[in-house]
Parts: sequence; C-alpha cells; structure tokens
Amino acid sequence: MKQLIDRLNQLMKDLKLSPNSLAIQANISPSNMRKMLLGEQTITDRTLGKICDAFSVSFNWLKDGEGEPYLDGNGNIVNTEGNKIQGTIPFFDEEIFTGGYLQGEGNAICAFEKVDDVKLPFLRVKEGDFAVQVHGRSMIDTEHPELSINDGAIVCLRPWRENFIEYGERYAIATSSGFTVKYIAPSEKEGFIKVVPANKGENFAPYYINMSDITGFARVTAIINLQIL
Repeated sequence: MKQLIDRLNQLMKDLKLSPNSLAIQANISPSNMRKMLLGEQTITDRTLGKICDAFSVSFNWLKDGEGEPYLDGNGNIVNTEGNKIQGTIPFFDEEIFTGGYLQGEGNAICAFEKVDDVKLPFLRVKEGDFAVQVHGRSMIDTEHPELSINDGAIVCLRPWRENFIEYGERYAIATSSGFTVKYIAPSEKEGFIKVVPANKGENFAPYYINMSDITGFARVTAIINLQIL
C-alpha cells in the first residue's frame, strides 16, 4: 500500500498536480483521494484504472511498479523523459458541434468545424481528444460541488470506441438533434440508455435516449469551470 501511495505521489509530482486536481481530472471524489493518500481507504483497481485513463499511465506500473510509468498517444509505453505532459486539443463551438458520425470500428463524436485550439499544460492528452463549451445547470452537483460541470464550462472529451460503456461515468452523447453531457446508468428499457443529471436540487430528472438515435459517445476527461468576473 505504501509503495502504491509513493507512486501516486510521484505521479502528482511529475504532472505538477495537487491531490484535488488529480482527483477531479480522474473523476474521483477529492475527499476519497485524500483518504487513499493517507492510507485510510483502500485503492481499488477501478480507481487506478480511472487515473491511468485520465493521465495515460501504465496500469502495471501504477499498481505493481512494473515497467515504465507512462504511455504515448497510441498506448505504447515510453520513458519519463519522452513523455509529454502538455497538450493542445481542438476546440469546437457548441453551435457548430451538433452531432457526430461513425468513424473506424466504433462510435466517435466528431465535430464539423474547428474554432480554435486549447493548450492544456496540466492535462495529458491523446490523439483525437477535443473540447467543447457546455451550457445549462443539469450537471451542477449540489452534493459534490467539486465534481460539477457548471454553465459555460469547457469540457475535454475523448472519443469512445470501446464496445462497452462504464455506468456511473460522464459521457457526451451525440444524437441527430445535438449532444448532451450526462452520467450514464443501466436502463430498464430495452434498446435505450438512461442518462442522469447531477443536479438533484432543481427538478432535473433522468431520461432515456434511444440507442438507434445515438451517433457517438465521448468520455469526459477534464472539466474547466470558468468564472467570468
């Protein structure tokens, strides 16, 4: 356990991240992250998997200390000196980002026109990652504000080409009529997915989307909440 915590501390040092920033970018509760780093809470494989996915870290290294720690954009292991922490990803305007199409062997959200590039010196990115600005209050988490996606936030997304969806995680879902960012939960209705807002204090309710209307998924990898004064 201590060696695992040491590797997590090394990861934060390499990436110049605080425990809070690490947790938020990996979609982990910051309070739980602090307990893990203090040895007060078990660090599960699921938690390690979230960290590895968010920061392109080798699971074998993080869990057992085997091999090199980092991966390149294609999932290949690279040494620390060759590992690029900074990344630039394309930014798409919400009005233009109105859907997606199938690409390759799996679903991928693909915007139609790039507006600009966003440089994220704190985030490890992969090829295909992109960002959009979202609006609305449905993903403001009144119970866990640190996990909120506020109105006007910049959301970094990774096209999801796997043949499974992780329940309880946040995804952008593209349909013929637009896109939404929500938690995904098991559905009681065959042929549908259940999407769940985070905001439980303003009468937002879960609803269902027909799978046949979905053109792509993208996993939320980072959230930049803006406060314009």
